[in-house]
Amino acid sequence: MSEKHDADLFSPAQLDAKGFPTPTEGVIVTHLLIVTDQDRSVEFYSRVLGGQVIRERDPAVVRLSNSWIVIDSRGGPTDDKPEVIAAPPQSSHVLTSILNIRVADVWSIYRNWLARGAEFLSEPKDLGRAIRCYIRDPDGHLIEVGQSTGLLDQQQCAENARQATLRFYEFEERRRCRSNRKVCHREGRISKGVR
Repeated sequence: MSEKHDADLFSPAQLDAKGFPTPTEGVIVTHLLIVTDQDRSVEFYSRVLGGQVIRERDPAVVRLSNSWIVIDSRGGPTDDKPEVIAAPPQSSHVLTSILNIRVADVWSIYRNWLARGAEFLSEPKDLGRAIRCYIRDPDGHLIEVGQSTGLLDQQQCAENARQATLRFYEFEERRRCRSNRKVCHREGRISKGVR
């Protein structure tokens, strides 16, 4: 496919012969959705949300940014999950799972996906720690689209405090070495600070 997708913004992972992401090390997270109509869902995740179709069906795989959505139909128990039946959501009013998509600019994504046909439950709402809004896929799976705000500020404050603490201990170490040159020299330190 020569068409540009939102997924092209991130480096691709290794894909196996069937189109599934295959880590060469570490972990790759995928999200499995059980749907009533694979073609309709593939259309939604590729055309509306801008994903790249890696595999057409049974199961379909859509690369969405730096994640993969695996789309499959309902099915009965299997050998590895003998008492589990796969089925799409029974009611769009009961939350059983949520796909959480974090973005840099929620308003830009909101306008872009709205223009492509996404039906949002509301406009993005600023809740202090995040600005977020929700959409549903064709089977009623709830998708949160959010931009972290206050949470990042809290993390930056914690990092600033950590850096200040490190600077304090480095200063104290240099002061201790200046007042006791013999100990610092024996420990492999010089009077101007720690090597």
